[in-house]
Amino acid sequence: MLENRETDIGIAPRVFYSKAVEAVPIFREPLFLLSSKSVSDYPEVVQAQQLKRFNEIYFDWGTGFVEWHEKQMNPLDLPLMVTDTTELIPELLRIPNSFSIIPACIFKEKGTD
Repeated sequence: MLENRETDIGIAPRVFYSKAVEAVPIFREPLFLLSSKSVSDYPEVVQAQQLKRFNEIYFDWGTGFVEWHEKQMNPLDLPLMVTDTTELIPELLRIPNSFSIIPACIFKEKGTD
């Protein structure tokens, strides 16, 4: 609608690139490490650089997340799994020592066990 000049402003979950539209981030969400206490023992606070990517359940939260993620972890290392739906994350976290990095809005909705 922005590119077709049907609206003047829009809010999108991901930045998209267009010659006709200027995309400006308006906020950034804090990220949380999500894991299952019954099969993992991550501390309350952990630095992303300390995590082992082969334990990660990866979900692409958008361009900003991918850029941050690649600075924190080697992008050539493969995650344990990649999912394209958030509904699978709680089930996949039953795998011992697995974790997922999620934004605050999902953390508040899903909670932890």
